[in-house]
Amino acid sequence: MVRRLLAAILEKGGYTVFQAGNGIEALGCLDSNPPDAIILDLLMPVMDGLKFLHELRQVRNQEVPVLVLTASLNPANGDKQRVLDAGANSVARKPLKGPELLQQLQQMLDS
Repeated sequence: MVRRLLAAILEKGGYTVFQAGNGIEALGCLDSNPPDAIILDLLMPVMDGLKFLHELRQVRNQEVPVLVLTASLNPANGDKQRVLDAGANSVARKPLKGPELLQQLQQMLDS
């Protein structure tokens, strides 16, 4: 449900969206549809977001920008820095309104 909502917001913002149900599926999509950016949740089935980032950055050496969008972020515990250290370019806490999502994605792409 959340993926479909995000896809609708992004498509309305002019982006083409490819969706994956989990980290393994997403890694498979990278070969056939190299993205300009990835929006990633930390809590995914099969392969969580941190493992996905490790695979993307350390194993595949891919530099595609990654925005981590998650509700499981606790800044007091250093979670945001841990996610950035794992390879994310930007981190946002859910819920995020459509215009904020589009702005954060564009800022990440521009940098």
